[in-house]
Amino acid sequence: RGRATVEFSLDEEKLYYALNPKVRFDESNVVEYKAEGRRGDWIYKSEMGLSLLDDIASRTLDIFGSHNSMRVKKTELSGFLAEFALPLMNFHNVDLNVPVDLSEGEAIFHAKIYLSENEETLTLTPVFSYDYDGLIKEFEMNNHLKQMVFEKNDDEFTLVYRNDEKEAKMRDFIQNLHPLFVEQALENPKAFNIDINQLFENEWFFTAFESIKAENIEILGFTQLKKLKYNPNRAKINIRASTGIDWFDLDIQVSFGLQSVQLKDVRKAIFNRQHYIRLGDGTLGILPQDWIEKYATVLKMGQVGKGNSLKMSNFHISLIEELYGEIDGAEVFEHLLEKRRRLRSFDQIDVMKLPEKSTANLREYQQSGYNWFSFLDEFGWGGILADDMGLGKTLQAITFLQKQVELKPNQPNLVVVPKSLVFNWQRECEKFAPELSVLIYYGPQRKTIIGDIKKYSLIVTTYGAVRSDVKELREIDFNYVILDESQAIKNPDALATKAVKLLKSTNRLTLTGTPIENNVFDLYSQMDFLNPGMLGNVEFFKKEFANPIDREKSTSAAQQLRKLVYPFILRRTKEEVAKELPQKTESVIFCEMDKQQRRVYDAFKDRYRDLVLGKIDSEGINKAGVYILEGLMKLRQICDSPAILSDTQDFGHESVKLLELIPRIQEDSGRHKILVFSQFLGMLELIRRELDKLNIPYEYLDGQTSDRQERVERFQNDSSLRVFLMSLKAGGVGLTLTAADYVYIVDPWWNPAVEAQAIDRTHRIGQEKPVFAYKMICKDTVEEKILQLQEKKKALAADIVHVESGFVKALTRDDVVGLFS
Repeated sequence: RGRATVEFSLDEEKLYYALNPKVRFDESNVVEYKAEGRRGDWIYKSEMGLSLLDDIASRTLDIFGSHNSMRVKKTELSGFLAEFALPLMNFHNVDLNVPVDLSEGEAIFHAKIYLSENEETLTLTPVFSYDYDGLIKEFEMNNHLKQMVFEKNDDEFTLVYRNDEKEAKMRDFIQNLHPLFVEQALENPKAFNIDINQLFENEWFFTAFESIKAENIEILGFTQLKKLKYNPNRAKINIRASTGIDWFDLDIQVSFGLQSVQLKDVRKAIFNRQHYIRLGDGTLGILPQDWIEKYATVLKMGQVGKGNSLKMSNFHISLIEELYGEIDGAEVFEHLLEKRRRLRSFDQIDVMKLPEKSTANLREYQQSGYNWFSFLDEFGWGGILADDMGLGKTLQAITFLQKQVELKPNQPNLVVVPKSLVFNWQRECEKFAPELSVLIYYGPQRKTIIGDIKKYSLIVTTYGAVRSDVKELREIDFNYVILDESQAIKNPDALATKAVKLLKSTNRLTLTGTPIENNVFDLYSQMDFLNPGMLGNVEFFKKEFANPIDREKSTSAAQQLRKLVYPFILRRTKEEVAKELPQKTESVIFCEMDKQQRRVYDAFKDRYRDLVLGKIDSEGINKAGVYILEGLMKLRQICDSPAILSDTQDFGHESVKLLELIPRIQEDSGRHKILVFSQFLGMLELIRRELDKLNIPYEYLDGQTSDRQERVERFQNDSSLRVFLMSLKAGGVGLTLTAADYVYIVDPWWNPAVEAQAIDRTHRIGQEKPVFAYKMICKDTVEEKILQLQEKKKALAADIVHVESGFVKALTRDDVVGLFS
């Protein structure tokens, strides 16, 4: 007979109501159900023959078991209708031949998500809820019931149909919350699962739950979770501002939904690099990465006061700008922000009148530097003038000091310089500020004149003198203390650094062409000297800036540091402001060792490779640093010549660099003046011997040379002196050698700033000829690999003040293997 369906009638009998099944074969043929007619699950036998029952019909008849009908007492009709007979209408036709008050109605639709967990998985179970006059029924996804029955009073029933459109829309929304849910939906599940470790990838946890709340979907089950105790609310911050003379207060309220937290607890979490904080309800509030990047530096730099108050120095005003729109009462910062904007925009800094007694004729950019000094002075801020070498930092400082003397004639000013620059400052003062009374506080007899310091307008001294005489010098109230070549105090533990910080002054300035010589930490002491407390203490700076930038190459840390310091650093390059300077061309001369020099090089390379890698593996790369430096120095010396090794054994005197350099000097010295730099005095001695053999006159300068300036002037003015040999360290600063136009760096090293200083002895204001600079590199040696590593490991510090990072501190084990391979 084919397929048969099942339908029901609810009929009244004497003492009962009976639910009677019927089997319908077609539109006109229907028979009373007989339990004995069942043949297995899906076959039914009647006088019509064998028929196939569908799955739903078969499962419904299973409830009747061996009975042909289902009876219920008349007193229990109401419950029977609500719990069984009326819900049966979702799947079958039911004739209600009984007294029942049944109407149709509409219910309020809600969606809910129940959360549960196991060891590794969070489960989201969507539920569709219907509220009819306070009565609620819920359905999981993929429940096939089409209608529901609400019993308001006995014998009063309301039939409500499910809202297919809203349920479909909500089902699509939930399954699209995560790509995994889309895949799981294909399997027609009642719930969705996600690995707990994936919850916070790309901040899915917050994005998803904010979307869920935006759809007015109720989330239930958080308090029952034991593994996953996270608060689903994104951290919110409210900031109210007030300000004083040299500080400002931020009242900061942080909350996660209804849970508020103490500012000190948020700071503690950030300092410990934790992305969560425990809340009062026992859940964990998550601090998203973008939230941390936005607020962390402000929270770290300030000092927590009472309650949720954060006190910050006016030096930190640059951190406020990007938060300006989020701060209630931010208009109190407007005057500070205006100062900062003017500080970095020369067209907004007033042009200051030059001092009356100055003979300086300042270039436009030098006038801007003088204006910048004056602007800093107005607000009591310290700053670094970090112009390129040769752009006249000394001239700008002397002009500013002359103005200070005219404004405050009875208060002395102190300039601290390397000993090689003492008399350079004296000559520059005589030239550009001849009426400035200058005392040179230097030499073994200096203490005999310490009592005269207050009689002079300007005292020029050395770092060594301040270190030795700090007890006496700290008793003097200076107007300004200015440090020249301030990278000299880059080590905060050095005695000279501690000494200059003890000096008393109204304000401070520093001058340097390389504020960062080796790594970002070089900047700390200089800034702490200028504006104490601006960058926190040493450990804070290392943890938050130096280590992330120098070791981890963190761009976010570099950006935060730049934001802090850039208003207080003025740097101009020669390309920007000295366009009249002739072209500078830098080239590399590649030298090929002969067999004997190569054999020596390879032997030392193999010896140190085994030593260094053994130390790295046993003690770590930090403790192996001294061996790395020793090995690199030995290999670089061999690149110059094995003859300059300090070993007692004779390794020969071959030098491919001498074979390349001397003919070039012979050829070029007739028409050009030449500077030759080497880090190794032994190499300079080899070059001297060759020049002596060829009767080529030269000047010479190293760290032991006492009459530096006389030698410089002879080279500058004597046309017969065509060559100047000098050590890279001694000749790299404080000299003007514009007579030269050729420069040879015989043995380049990892720090391009040092090489740039050497080249800029001649490529500076006053140079009229094109400058040609050559680096001599032995092929297939550590020298070539160092250059490659320089390119590979560009310092993030360049984003701060455009300089290179340290070399050895940034090396990895793989780098060391490459250097000694």
